[in-house]
Amino acid sequence: MGRIIDLKNWEGDELPDALRRTGGGGFLSTGYLADEPAVALVEDDETIQYVLTNRKRGVKVQGTDERSHSKPDSDHRTVVVVTDRRLLVLVGRDDGDDRTCIDLATVVGVEATAGRRSGELVVDRADGTTWAIPTGTDSLDAVAAYLREAAGAWRAVEESRRPRQGGRGDGGPAVPGRQLRGRSRGLRAGLRGVQLGADRGGAPARRPRGGSSGTGPRRPAGR
Repeated sequence: MGRIIDLKNWEGDELPDALRRTGGGGFLSTGYLADEPAVALVEDDETIQYVLTNRKRGVKVQGTDERSHSKPDSDHRTVVVVTDRRLLVLVGRDDGDDRTCIDLATVVGVEATAGRRSGELVVDRADGTTWAIPTGTDSLDAVAAYLREAAGAWRAVEESRRPRQGGRGDGGPAVPGRQLRGRSRGLRAGLRGVQLGADRGGAPARRPRGGSSGTGPRRPAGR
């Protein structure tokens, strides 16, 4: 089974275990990632919206000519972090976590399917690959709706920055969504305010601050 954690409505004093813990599990539990906690991969100017997990089912990727299936080993899990800019797809393994970053500007389709006990988030990318992420069912539709809206907004920014045919456009080439930080403050503010379904009216999760050293994101000093 998997779980979806809505960080917009998180009330704990610390981040959930799926974001901050590493290492294998114990006799009756499963660990998360092996190399470093998921939150360490979130950049300072990102806002975490949701965290998706599954224990053993991993992530399936279907391309034009091939398919792959990345599964966690017996002591770890799959953790997918949804921020206002990216999907961080992390599969825990003793020999090194599998990591993939998906910029929302490259997402062209999102679907959610739910069964009685589990759900699946399916993400289509502009490169022709499809990512199937098994997870829980609670808030699954809200995750899909958020990703559709946020991805559409980032694609619109990308398109607006491309030179138009017969003219210079904005005078420069298109740049990836991750490089638009200083040029799209209005969009970023709008994305932080995206409200979805039954969650409308809630405040987005704040970017964790304080705690760990280095250039990566830091643990919260308190909420």
